[in-house]
Amino acid sequence: MNYVNVTITILDIAYLTFLMFIYFSKKNMPNIENKIYKVILVLSLFVTVSDLVFWSSCFYLKDTPYIVEIMQKIYLTFLLFWEVYLIYYIVLVTNPNSKLVKNYLGINGRISIYPNIVALILSAIQFFLPLGFEKGNDGVLLYADGPIYGFIVMVTLGLAVIAFLSVFIGRHNITVKKTTPLIVFTIYESIIFYIFIQNHTICAWSLSCTLTSYLMFHTIENPDLKLINELELAKTSAEKANNAKSDFLASMSHELRTPLNAIMGLTQLIEKNDNVDQIHEDTKDIMLASENLLELVDGILDINKLETNKMELVEGNYNPIEVFDDLVRMIKVIIGERPLELRTKFSNNLPLELYGDKDKVKRIITNFLTNAVKYTDKGYIDFIVDCYNEKERCNLVISIKDTGRGIRDDQKQVLFTKFNRREEDKDTDIEGTGLGLALTKSLVEMMEGKIEVESTYGEGSTFTVKITQKIIRGPVEFKHEESSVGVESRTINQEEVLREKVINTNVGSEKVKLLVVDDNKLNLRVASKLLSALNFDVSTVNSGIECINKINNGETYNLIFMDIMMPEMDGIETMKKLKEMGFSSPIVALTADAMEGSREKYLSAGFDDYLSKPIDQMTISETLEKFLKLKVISQEDADNRRNNYIEPDDNTSSSKDVEIL
Repeated sequence: MNYVNVTITILDIAYLTFLMFIYFSKKNMPNIENKIYKVILVLSLFVTVSDLVFWSSCFYLKDTPYIVEIMQKIYLTFLLFWEVYLIYYIVLVTNPNSKLVKNYLGINGRISIYPNIVALILSAIQFFLPLGFEKGNDGVLLYADGPIYGFIVMVTLGLAVIAFLSVFIGRHNITVKKTTPLIVFTIYESIIFYIFIQNHTICAWSLSCTLTSYLMFHTIENPDLKLINELELAKTSAEKANNAKSDFLASMSHELRTPLNAIMGLTQLIEKNDNVDQIHEDTKDIMLASENLLELVDGILDINKLETNKMELVEGNYNPIEVFDDLVRMIKVIIGERPLELRTKFSNNLPLELYGDKDKVKRIITNFLTNAVKYTDKGYIDFIVDCYNEKERCNLVISIKDTGRGIRDDQKQVLFTKFNRREEDKDTDIEGTGLGLALTKSLVEMMEGKIEVESTYGEGSTFTVKITQKIIRGPVEFKHEESSVGVESRTINQEEVLREKVINTNVGSEKVKLLVVDDNKLNLRVASKLLSALNFDVSTVNSGIECINKINNGETYNLIFMDIMMPEMDGIETMKKLKEMGFSSPIVALTADAMEGSREKYLSAGFDDYLSKPIDQMTISETLEKFLKLKVISQEDADNRRNNYIEPDDNTSSSKDVEIL
């Protein structure tokens, strides 16, 4: 009997048993690394026990070599499983963010089936390879030999190479403590192979399993050390989170107070001012400050939705020309009296109707346009929309070019990170939280689009967005004239005239009747004025009970806007009672609850649609158009359309059917 190998193996078994008792008696972190290490420990014990059984069979069963051969192949099977699982552990630890690990080796914190498949294939191969034995003078089997050992050596060397490459590739992801046992294993395996090749009677593979398990326990997988490391990481993360929270609150305090200061200050001036023209000017500034405030809040909510994977595409049909025209009007207001020229150029190939998430398309372009205005003191801003239509797909290429301050090269790398602002120490006159571009990048990626940035510091920047939308209705040719401000002029053909047909807000011979339910008198006043300006017959009540009473008294309404948080009877309960009474007109939730999942929550509760406060005429108009099949426009817009309308050249009678308010 090879007493050296037997003695080493017995010591291995004793130590591994002791190590497993300590490890399994302590509480471990429930992660995939621990799960794999537990398997490695158990396999290490199986390897050493089967190795001892093999050497014992060599002495006691020397006359039945076929049993000895089976014992040896069982031992080698456990050894192959151990080596495969060790390499599995190494790859997982050193490259946790690789696609291989994420997609195949570490799915949802569970041990993958692929290492078992690899180990089974290798074990099956070695079972069919011949095994030879060398006997001593007394007839006792000294060691096993043959092609099977050549196969084992080649497999182990190959796995060692994989381990070395994995450590090298992922060297930036691991600490010294994690690297040490992995490197020692690679070196130690090489030494063992060299010794085994020189003298087959010395076989220390079982010792290799024990030594590696020992090193891993005292450097990587020790429960006490791991708990301390986890606590240190938790402490560091908490400190970083606390610092980030403080920085965020400081930034938000400044950004929120800026528009609030304008709103409160101008409101006080209006209260004491009798000059109508001045009041109108102050009101416009209040509106701009309010929109800035709302943009800040929406940006925070949208970032939260993206980080919690709650942001979804809400797709539908929309008119891209209308969207771009609205954006031009919006930016014109923001530019105001500044020495800044807005130049537009829209492709003649733009389809009449696309399918996609209109609101997110608007948000993306709005963020780039408002940024251009913020960082451009004088010169021009080019708003260019090109498109390449392929069958049912429209490839939009939207470029925003400015002659502003530009971006430094070192800033380009962090341009789309949260809370980052260009030269924050210098641009003290620029408002914003640094959320806009981070949100924009995420939205573009959601739509499987791309963003390209070209900038020369001190000269200007160009942001280009490429997104693809589905074509619902093909393009109609129109004559485009570039415009420095406002909406470009164009000659519309007969099909577009019919598409842009404006119907007044009467249904039959009666005005559309709307009911607004809200317990806040100021909210009722705002909603009533916004809807009355669109020529609707508007009624208001300040409770759900009053709403129920009106319907019971025979009042009829084409649509109800319903607040949610109301005393006695909330909006959801009121809506359900109305439907139980047989009320069939649309009921739209109108609430300040704008957190993630709010829309889905209220739609699933039974509301026909959801609007978040604060509301504006455009949003309300879109909702009314959706449910009442009307084209809602203000009197001012109607006058503008009438003034800009050019009669088509053909003499068809269709244009006579168009009614302009």
